[in-house]
Amino acid sequence: MFALGIDFITGVAVMTDAASREKAEWPPHPARVFMALVASHCESKPLPEDGHEAEIAWARERVALEWLEGQGAPLMSWPEATPRDVVKVYVPVNDAGVPQNPARVKASEMRAALCVMPDQRSRQERTFPALHISGEGPARHVHLRWPNAEPTTEILAALIELARKVTRIGHSSSFALVWVSEVEDTPAYEPNAKATKTRRGVQLRIPAPGFLAELDQRFNAGEIDAFFDLSEAITCGKGQAKEQAKAAFEERFGTAWSRSASAPVRLRPAPGRTAHYSRVDEEHDRIVASSFDSELLVLTKQEGPVLGLESTAALTAALRGYLLQEGEGKPEWFTGHNASGVPSTGGHMALLPLPFVGAEHADGHVLGLALAFPRGIPAAERAAGLRGRLFGPSGEDL
Repeated sequence: MFALGIDFITGVAVMTDAASREKAEWPPHPARVFMALVASHCESKPLPEDGHEAEIAWARERVALEWLEGQGAPLMSWPEATPRDVVKVYVPVNDAGVPQNPARVKASEMRAALCVMPDQRSRQERTFPALHISGEGPARHVHLRWPNAEPTTEILAALIELARKVTRIGHSSSFALVWVSEVEDTPAYEPNAKATKTRRGVQLRIPAPGFLAELDQRFNAGEIDAFFDLSEAITCGKGQAKEQAKAAFEERFGTAWSRSASAPVRLRPAPGRTAHYSRVDEEHDRIVASSFDSELLVLTKQEGPVLGLESTAALTAALRGYLLQEGEGKPEWFTGHNASGVPSTGGHMALLPLPFVGAEHADGHVLGLALAFPRGIPAAERAAGLRGRLFGPSGEDL
């Protein structure tokens, strides 16, 4: 078993729903938790001076993340959370252009150069949907549990370290504490195949094999870092070093370097796979096997007074009495008792009311009765049992 515990330590979670910028996400999707672990891993990438041991530990974290993304959708439990009012705010943009060589800024470039200061940038409308999480202490915790997961000692140690590094889930103001949990209580929610009318729940994004590689590709850190490193080498270099940097830039990006060259793009994570979650204690959408055949014999009411469902016992008793007249020698599945008169312990015929339901003006009055037969009774045997009561010798209606 492997489990993660999460505490939003301020009691507030700031996470935007992937489907609506005006709505907060709750609970935190397993994919979002996984991305928080990935962010902690990438932000702590060791520098050359940190040494070989740090590089080995960092490589083990990546192996642990690849293991975790392959464990499937976890069981989950989470507290209730109340959405807070969404307020529009205006914040400086983060993608303002920065001069390639700040030491050689021309007068005409001064305005763009000042954009390195947040108060000099243009502002755009943003929203930060948030929720107040109910409860205090352990009652406020979110748990993700993989009951069949069996991490190795190295993977477990790497995940413990990764969880310790996480400082937020969602927005930078959404402070979170994450730990490898040993809680084994029954989770409140479980993933299942689909939602039904009887199994309502939520659709949550989940990690899957290849998710880490996709995040790497969309974040595009290697290409972006190379673009700016080579651009700096070109603008600051001289002579042969500058020419070598230009050649390397053209070889890598397929175009000659210029001051107006656009940096490689960084894409937001794709929604990815989802799983439907519903409460563990909710009635499952399973079809329970019945001892009765699905093919019913329907007897439609043709005339007579309107009878409500409260007449069911009288109607079925009358039909049963009629069918069992001259019932000597009838099989046990037909009579409901054996030759000695002892009630049958096996399957036997059942009589069902057919009420008027499911329509706008339905009032429940009885439209007819039906006979349900035990599975495995051949049609010819059923007809033989009913011959003389519902059918004539040649199968005609009586």
